[in-house]
Amino acid sequence: MNIIANDGEERSRLSTLSLARAKEFSWEKTGLATREIIQNYLIKV
Repeated sequence: MNIIANDGEERSRLSTLSLARAKEFSWEKTGLATREIIQNYLIKV
């Protein structure tokens, strides 16, 4: 935390990485994964 608080360059680098990582997620992907889990559960019951 100290590095992030005091190193603007590192803070900027991590910010860029976090925004790129966030783009890997979507409500559509979440919905599809949830549907798959529910379908797998219902088939096994």
